[in-house]
Amino acid sequence: MKLEILFLKSATVLLGLAVLSFFLIVIPDETDMSKVGVLLPFLISMYVSTIPFFFALFHTFKLLGYIDSKKAFSKLSIKALQYIKYSAVVFSAIYFIQLPLLYLIAQEDDAPGVAVLGLIVTLLPISISIFTSLLQKVIQNQIGKKD
Repeated sequence: MKLEILFLKSATVLLGLAVLSFFLIVIPDETDMSKVGVLLPFLISMYVSTIPFFFALFHTFKLLGYIDSKKAFSKLSIKALQYIKYSAVVFSAIYFIQLPLLYLIAQEDDAPGVAVLGLIVTLLPISISIFTSLLQKVIQNQIGKKD
């Protein structure tokens, strides 16, 4: 069990570092600010979406710590899952608001796949939110059976 938790913690840290390097290194290097135009609101929303992303990643790391210390079925785990769920909803809402702008960008560049990618980025966190909500209820039921 320790090896699996260590692997998941490592994967969480690596995911955070990959996203951080993408937003601090790749986007500034690849974006020509003189031609950004309609992309500026989308770039701003991308940077704003990192707040709930890293918040959820932090609570995922804490949840893995609770599991490692045999506190998987505790109120702390429920609280961590609740924060992950809310972060996923906020993340999804940020991109949902940007869908019309993304559609305009796709029409301008004649790239219909961009709009589909926007839907995927919007709907994937909703499925994560539903899964964490379900997991939260399972843990609450287990805590209720122990009392």
